[in-house]
Amino acid sequence: MNFVSLFLISISLSLDASAVSLVCGINEKNKRYKLAFKLALIFAFFQSMMFIIGYFVGKVFFVYIKDFDHWVSFVILIFIGMKMIYESFKPEMKKYIDTNSPIVLLLFAISTSIDSLAVGISISLFNMDLLITSILIGFVTFFNSFIFTLTGKVLKKFVQNKAESVGGLILILVGVKILMEHLG
Repeated sequence: MNFVSLFLISISLSLDASAVSLVCGINEKNKRYKLAFKLALIFAFFQSMMFIIGYFVGKVFFVYIKDFDHWVSFVILIFIGMKMIYESFKPEMKKYIDTNSPIVLLLFAISTSIDSLAVGISISLFNMDLLITSILIGFVTFFNSFIFTLTGKVLKKFVQNKAESVGGLILILVGVKILMEHLG
């Protein structure tokens, strides 16, 4: 898997956190920079850590699945991609979100990084550099969350539910690419 594929996966994984950041940015009336930094830091940390956990889980089970690892990656990425596209059609959160609540932030961070755990399992099958990949995922998530929080009101008009659909489509395409490389 090359850097471009990893970068696209990083963008896809960051889109759930970006969507939540967008909604939080829309709801925040004051201290938008403080909120943007807080959300970006929390989401980047959780995306990276969940990826690392998934990576190690995948390494433990690699011995058992090495003959069909490309199928495992394909199924995981297709499932996550379809889930993201499906969720993009759900109604958005409309009510006020308490971004000062540590519980709310923790729930957001965990729920937006579950996909990263699954992708970590998938990526572990390809002997990728764990440090570089987890840093890239964290950096992309940090950057996107920060920007989406700050520009929430402006981006709401243009992005709406489309960001999560695009992320899901990217994951599906990467999954198909992995399968084709191993079957071809």
